[in-house]
Amino acid sequence: MLMNFLKNQKGAAAIEFGITIPILFVMVVCVINMGYVLMKENELNSAVNAGFLHANKNADNAAAVSAAVSAATRLKPLSVSVTSFCSCSDGATLACNAFCSDHTVPGTYIKITASSTIKLYAPALFMTNPFPISATGTVRVK
Repeated sequence: MLMNFLKNQKGAAAIEFGITIPILFVMVVCVINMGYVLMKENELNSAVNAGFLHANKNADNAAAVSAAVSAATRLKPLSVSVTSFCSCSDGATLACNAFCSDHTVPGTYIKITASSTIKLYAPALFMTNPFPISATGTVRVK
């Protein structure tokens, strides 16, 4: 009787299905979450780029650049930091009214950092929820 039970293969497909479905579910959830995170990071990068476009015309107004970044995205909460600094071609950072070691005028740069948190749609199995995202960039304006 035991040998007949062990040789019987009825229901084997149901058992295999029951074993593989949780694994496939976890994989689908991870793909959904990562796709959503990448989409929102791309949105944040686009907002930082909009800030750079605004900074080309208004490099001296950090509040206006920050407002341009905020206006370019619907991400909430959004933290934007705009800093201006001067740097020489050799990488040395110094005051904007000083001269570089090779007696040239340093370039003026704007650095924009934006960060936010997003709430994941699918259950967060391996990721923190809410998930932090950030985008940073630096551009020479003068």
